[in-house]
Amino acid sequence: MNDLICRAALQALDDDLFKSLGFAALRARARHLGIGETLNLGGFDFLIAEDEEGEGVVVVIVLSRQYVENMVLGLAKEFGLSLEYMEISERVEWLRLFLDELERDLRKWQQIKMRVGPGEDLTFEKVAYKRDLSKRA
Repeated sequence: MNDLICRAALQALDDDLFKSLGFAALRARARHLGIGETLNLGGFDFLIAEDEEGEGVVVVIVLSRQYVENMVLGLAKEFGLSLEYMEISERVEWLRLFLDELERDLRKWQQIKMRVGPGEDLTFEKVAYKRDLSKRA
């Protein structure tokens, strides 16, 4: 089962969402977009925001947990696994393990941070550029 989770998480890295997030970060850096601007790419609306340290600019998207779960259901089917027929507790555990693996893979391979919140939503964030803080005075 863990092998399936690892394979599904790696396959998820090819989803249009993560490709678009990467391109949005490149476009934000190239255009030097400012905080608060939005960027529509690949059918997704990305927000340009300040990073947690206030030193850089990130591209952010907040999606419902259901969006990601639907992606997972499709991936599981590709590997011959029907999550719909699992016991609820087993399905919840599988999804939790998948999200943990996806978070690690996104951070490692695409430098994308994934966070739970606000509420049940999932937030995905990628650094666009670091600001030159020496110009602030």
